[in-house]
Amino acid sequence: PPETLVGRRICDVPWAHYVPATLEDAQTQTLGWIGFGEAIAHLKAQRWLAQNIAISKIRHHVDSLSGLAHLIAAGMGQGILPCLMGDQIKGLRRKGEILPDFGDAIWLLTHPDLRKSARIRAFLDFAAPALKKALTTTKER
Repeated sequence: PPETLVGRRICDVPWAHYVPATLEDAQTQTLGWIGFGEAIAHLKAQRWLAQNIAISKIRHHVDSLSGLAHLIAAGMGQGILPCLMGDQIKGLRRKGEILPDFGDAIWLLTHPDLRKSARIRAFLDFAAPALKKALTTTKER
């Protein structure tokens, strides 16, 4: 997070490899990959893709994770997504385990001048454990 903000680190966001739910593992072997367009090329996921998947296997590029997830569900390819998204969208299934040392973190942040505000403190005290619980149950799927 920027140095100009203060807050709490909630948890890591796990990512995994997703394929269309309608296909068996053997059918996904020849399925192309969906890569990241310029708008989301800054994600760590782009580095993983570049290091692990040959450029010739990337058939499409999209500029949103939602678009990527829906292309996978439609059978247009396979890709990597945050589990928060991939586990919730019908038509997708995880292939393999969560990718290690991969995800970004979710933080609750505020301006330093507001950190002692009773309303902000109450919100952070409520939201932090609720978010952590919701996010880690997805991780254990």
